[in-house]
Amino acid sequence: MVSFDLIEAAAFLKIHCESLRRLAANGEVPARKVGKRWVFIREHLADYVSGRYIRSREHSLRLVVDNTHEVNKCQYTNEASSTGLNSTRQTEKQYNGSAGTKNKQEAQELHDKLKHEAWQAKNLGVKPKHSWQEAIVRYCQEYEDKKSLETDMYHFRWLDQHLAGFMLCDITRLTLDDIKSKKKAGGATNSTVNRVLATVKKVLNVARVEWGWIDSVPPVKMLAEPAGRIRWLKHDEAVVLIEQLPVHLAEIARFTLATGLRERNVTGLKWEQVDLQRRCAWIHPDQAKGKKAISVPLNDDALAVLRRQRGKHAENVFTYEGNPIHTANTKAWRKALIRAGISDFRWHDLRHTWASWHVQNGTPLNELKELGGWADLSMVMRYAHLSSDHLYGYAKNTSMVENSANGYNLATLTKFRKL
Repeated sequence: MVSFDLIEAAAFLKIHCESLRRLAANGEVPARKVGKRWVFIREHLADYVSGRYIRSREHSLRLVVDNTHEVNKCQYTNEASSTGLNSTRQTEKQYNGSAGTKNKQEAQELHDKLKHEAWQAKNLGVKPKHSWQEAIVRYCQEYEDKKSLETDMYHFRWLDQHLAGFMLCDITRLTLDDIKSKKKAGGATNSTVNRVLATVKKVLNVARVEWGWIDSVPPVKMLAEPAGRIRWLKHDEAVVLIEQLPVHLAEIARFTLATGLRERNVTGLKWEQVDLQRRCAWIHPDQAKGKKAISVPLNDDALAVLRRQRGKHAENVFTYEGNPIHTANTKAWRKALIRAGISDFRWHDLRHTWASWHVQNGTPLNELKELGGWADLSMVMRYAHLSSDHLYGYAKNTSMVENSANGYNLATLTKFRKL
């Protein structure tokens, strides 16, 4: 099955997005809300178009046979006796939803299959099988607050064409290797391929550990990735770049170079998060990548930027033509890079530049970790190589140019070797 978001589903049904949103909220269109997002299944929408779906009193969707008004629903009872034989005590379990069938006979066959699986689970300890689609729906529901869920859903849409119809227990190492090959053949980098594989493994691990749906997760070898690069600007390069930027982006860039904040934290900064008298700002835990509050001391450059922004907007610090700014990585930014003669540089590299300048000017790594809001020191160690002043005293311990204690120097050693 192929999943659609609201825009894709609206295009499929050829109706306006807001109209589709209202229909979904009223239960008139087959849809499921995952957090703040609506998720649609293409096959369900096709059934809706052909008139095989009706809306029940509880807003649940049930499949209707084309030529009749009977509802094909799967209902069965599990016998609760310890022997598994006939008993007067019964526990009823009802499944309401699309049976995916076109006639009553097929619905009956599905009913029998589910009943058999339930009996095996009860009496033989055999786990019922769950599909990849079931796992995705539950995963999105339980992880709706995950910051990277939007990225996960982007990967899920691509994976639909390769894992649709798979049961979780049928996903093997060969399946994952096939996905890896197809993603790579599409021109994706090794890093992108690994992110897709990691997303699949995350779902499978949750299904194994948290839900108990499967017993094991197949291993898969990740592709080699290049070491992370640190791209930063010299001070004169930064000046040239800022001169080429539009005024609103130039101010955001200056503030980023002064504070080292991530793009989203700068563009989304509110006046309520700033105290000019105490020369500080703060990022709330729900806004920070590490889920911890960040205290931001403001130097003279940052204060100058903030003072120029006062009076432009009642709530947001940085705006463009009176409207909040959602991203700084725009076409204007990329054109400014070309005019400045700077290549291979992203907006996030302004944060790398800020950290590099700190290290080069003697800021200890522990203090830099606090300033940047990093969760652990390993992230800061990427910048350690930019400063070696603290090692200079030890470097002299192997000097051969002059060592009066041993009575030799490099010149005499060279002469001795010629003899």
